[in-house]
Amino acid sequence: MDDIPEARRESVALLPEGKPRSPFPGYGLLALGTGAIALGMIGAAIARPDPQAVPWTTQLAEVAMVIGTPPDTLEDRPTLLGHRAYGEVPIAQLVPVPSAPLVQLQPAAAAAVEAMVTAAQAEGVNLLPLSGFRSHADQQYLFFQIKAELGESAIARAEVSAPPGYSEHHTGYAVDFGDGNRPSTHVQISFEDTPAFQWLQQNAPRYNFELSFPKTRTNGVGYEPWHWRFVGDPDSLETFYQAR
Repeated sequence: MDDIPEARRESVALLPEGKPRSPFPGYGLLALGTGAIALGMIGAAIARPDPQAVPWTTQLAEVAMVIGTPPDTLEDRPTLLGHRAYGEVPIAQLVPVPSAPLVQLQPAAAAAVEAMVTAAQAEGVNLLPLSGFRSHADQQYLFFQIKAELGESAIARAEVSAPPGYSEHHTGYAVDFGDGNRPSTHVQISFEDTPAFQWLQQNAPRYNFELSFPKTRTNGVGYEPWHWRFVGDPDSLETFYQAR
C-alpha cells in the first residue's frame, strides 16, 4: 500500500477480497418451547388491565430474558473502543460508483454518490470518492498493521480507524470523500477547509448522506470530516439507527 498520510487513517479505496462471512451465524434461532413461553408472556403483558403497573420496557425485558434476545435499544448494540459492530454486506450486493470504479457501495448509495459528484462538478467543486466498502480483512490491515507500524496504542488507533467488524465501511453505505484539487487534505482534518467539504455540508443531506463522526461526538472516536454515510432507504436507516 502507498504511503498513508498523517495518523495513517483509513484512506485508500480497496478492492473487496474473499467471500464475506456473517459475524453472527445462527443468531435469532429459537427452540419451539422457548418461543411458546415468550408468546405467552407477550400475551399476558398485553392483557394486563393496568399498563402503568408494569412499564412496557420492563415487559419487553422480561420477554427478552426468555427468548435470549436483548431489548431493542440502540445502546445494546455491541461496541468496541467507541465503535459499533457491523456485519459485512455480501460482495455480490455491491456496485461500483461510475466516476470512481474502485469505490464499491450498495446500489442506492452508489447512485446518490454519483449524483453528488455530478452536482458538485456543475458548481466547480471536485468532489472525489476515496473509499467505500471494506472487508474485515481490509480493516484488519488498516487497524492492526498500521497500529504496529506507528507504535500506537489500541485506544489511539481507534480514534482514527475502526477495528475489524466495527467499521461502517463493512455495510456498503459509508464513503470517504476528498477534494480532487487538494489531495494533501485527503483523510485529514484539514479537509474541512476545502470547497468539497463545504459543498458536502450544504448539500449532502439532500442526497441522504450525513457526517458519521462530527466534532460533537463524545464516544472517543475522533472527528472525521471526510467520512459520510448514506441513510436514504429503510435498510440503511435500520443499519445505523436500529439495534440488532
